[in-house]
Order: sequence, then C-alpha cells, then structure tokens
Amino acid sequence: MKLILKKIKEIKKLKNDGFPLKLIKKRINTISTEIKETFTVDEILSITNITNFFYEELLANNLIDKPKNLEGNIVHPTAIIKLIISYKTLVELGVTYETLKRHNEYKKLSEAEAYFLMEHLADARKNKSKINEFAIVEAFENIRQHSRMVFFND
Repeated sequence: MKLILKKIKEIKKLKNDGFPLKLIKKRINTISTEIKETFTVDEILSITNITNFFYEELLANNLIDKPKNLEGNIVHPTAIIKLIISYKTLVELGVTYETLKRHNEYKKLSEAEAYFLMEHLADARKNKSKINEFAIVEAFENIRQHSRMVFFND
C-alpha cells in the first residue's frame, strides 16, 4: 500500500510540474526498485530475469562490482539492476563481452560528466529556491545524448 501511495503522489507532482506522460511513466516504473536500497543476488536474478551464468560472467568480466556482505546478507545496491538490464540488452543485441569491458576505459569520462552534472545541480540550487532535480538530470542527459548523436552522425 505504501508503494501505491508513493507512486500516486509522484504522478501528481510530476503532472503538476508539467512533465509529459511518457516521462511520468518512465519515472513511476523505477519507483518500486528505488524504495529498497539493496537486493540479494537471488532477488537481482529474479528482477532482471538473467541466469546465474550471465551474472557470473558480468562479475568475471569486471562489468559489475562484487556483492557486499551487509548484516549477513550478500547484496548489491539498487542501481545495479538497471546496469545489469542494460548489459543484458546489449549482449542480446550482439555486443560482445570484449566490447563491454571497454566501458571501464571510459570511467574517467563518466566521472567528468558526473562532475559536470553536479555543477548544473549546484548552479540551479544557487539560483532557485526550489529545483526539480529529475528535470535537470533528464535535460542534461538529453543534451549529452544529442552531442553523442551529432558526433555519431558526422
């Protein structure tokens, strides 16, 4: 019941903030996994619909971090779910593990983009009393995606 109320409140808030329904749906679909901070390996296998073999391949190729022992439970943080689903999609679409492993070569670039996003958020906080972080992140991602696609299409 708590999850349903949280989703309803979030829908109303996003609607009042002027978000289109597609973005609202995307945001609402992520709420159920955001409530929990960690998931066990078995929960992750179930949620992501991957095999234990695929999970072990991700670990062996250093594409995901090893799970941590938290109060006797072997768990991963919530964010790993989206990451695993993304890797699964890429493998299903024919991308090899050799190519996926190259993501590690670009971690510094990702860190730079994260710092740049943090600068956007800090700037907005400085200039506005109330900000919509979700909208800022979404806009930032759209701009970064556009830049990548311009490069890709040149």
